[in-house]
Amino acid sequence: AVVSTQSTGKKLNGKLLQDYAVELKLSEKQISKVPETVKKARNLKEASAKLLIKNIPFETTKKDLRKLFSAFGDIKHIRLPKKLAGTGDHRGFAFVEYSSIAEARKAFEATGDSTHIYGRRLVVEWAKEDATVAEMREKTAEVFVPTEIEKKKKTVDGLVIS
Repeated sequence: AVVSTQSTGKKLNGKLLQDYAVELKLSEKQISKVPETVKKARNLKEASAKLLIKNIPFETTKKDLRKLFSAFGDIKHIRLPKKLAGTGDHRGFAFVEYSSIAEARKAFEATGDSTHIYGRRLVVEWAKEDATVAEMREKTAEVFVPTEIEKKKKTVDGLVIS
């Protein structure tokens, strides 16, 4: 097959196609090694039926993801987090939740290191377990509950008096 491809390439090289010169070369693609950070992330223990999909092209929709990942099992929910309100674009990652851990495992193993969508290689990892309500309240309180210094400050007509 390589010989016939080479001879075809020689015949077509330099020919015009719609006013453009054709240049054909054999691809010498090397199998690239998967970075260690990706390997470590992929080796995490499965904690739930939810997968984290990274490196998603911005033109990808939920429908595209559903079409790609529904081949591995029944999808319970797909979440494609958006950027700031009003921009419309997603943030380049998604969560795909399956009905069972077995289906999620099947998708995780099948997608491996070479699943592409719109020309980009997807990075598939196990999503971390969702936080409990108590953990979320605690995390929110750290941000919004005033500190002792803030409690001592007084405001008069919108001005802070120390």
